[in-house]
Amino acid sequence: MLGVVLKLVEQATAKPVYTLLLNVDYVPVVNRISLPEWVAFAIHLSISVALGLCLSWWMNRKSVEPSRMTRYATCVGLAVGLCLYPTSALSDRTPILTDGSAFLYWMAAHTLYGATLGTLLTRTARRQ
Repeated sequence: MLGVVLKLVEQATAKPVYTLLLNVDYVPVVNRISLPEWVAFAIHLSISVALGLCLSWWMNRKSVEPSRMTRYATCVGLAVGLCLYPTSALSDRTPILTDGSAFLYWMAAHTLYGATLGTLLTRTARRQ
């Protein structure tokens, strides 16, 4: 969901926010390899699934009420977006760090990601 939203935003606005999502220019060794888009996206999906599993584990461990899961996951989505946006300064292919509209698109998409993840975790918790 996050990838699709950011790809659509990038196509509509020419702000390289999807490029930022898949960017690995700052990762030693990996940054020397030219990855096809689908491989970079698969890496991103793997990280996203791992984050979702860790968040689910943490919420279960802390006995978070299902009614609060979406709020927590949305906050995590915002935090991840906020922590990762500065990596745009490490590449010439991503938005410049001071691009306010790119930052807003990035944060809105991560908010949507967190809310979607929270909704899925809530539904899963209520089925158990």
